[in-house]
Parts: sequence; structure tokens; C-alpha cells
Amino acid sequence: METEQPQEHIMPLSRIIEILEELDKSFRDEIPTEMISGESEDRAWKVTKNWWQGAINALAKAKGYLDSQSHSDLITDIDQFNQDYLDDRFKDRLTTESDIERANKIMREVVNTLKNLQNST
Repeated sequence: METEQPQEHIMPLSRIIEILEELDKSFRDEIPTEMISGESEDRAWKVTKNWWQGAINALAKAKGYLDSQSHSDLITDIDQFNQDYLDDRFKDRLTTESDIERANKIMREVVNTLKNLQNST
């Protein structure tokens, strides 16, 4: 019987927490009245596709620190979130308030879980 090898972490846990907190706290939740683009002077909005790509990437990296048995629900939530927001239907539409609320909720849950893991080591 083959034993599961420990996953090699490319990014330290503290850095993933830092990135997720920055994505949550340094970007605006509101929907801007004007279209935001890469050319915009003020791009600190959660509606930009770049912000979403950063959130998806950070959540995927965070997942590597979660235990498949004790964090199975959270892992499932991350997988579903990433699947939904990598889908072409999301890429082809504007971000909504409920999208941002969902992102905030999962990022905060992941940060809390990772901080608990960090404090237990």
C-alpha cells in the first residue's frame, strides 16, 4: 500500500495569510460607478478580474495546507468557489455584490483556519 507523501509547500503559510488579508482589506468591496481597467489610475477594487485571479490563486495555495479529513468541507468550498469563478460565464459578466460577499466569506474563513493551524504548530 502506497503512503501519501507530504505536500511540498511552495509558499510559506504566513505569506498566504498575508496575501489573503491584503486582498480582503486593501481592495474596495463596492461596485464602482465607472468601468475599471488595467489603465485605470485607481485599481484597488474587488471587481477587477486581476483581483479575482489573485484570490483564486491564493485560495488554491492555501488548500495545500488543509487536512483532507478535518477540513474537507472547506476544501470542497474552495474547489467549488474556484470552479465557479474560473468559469467562462463569470469571465464574461460583471462582478456582483453577492460575488464579492462570497469571496470575502471564504477568504476570511480560510484565513481563520490557517491562523489556527499556524498557532497550533
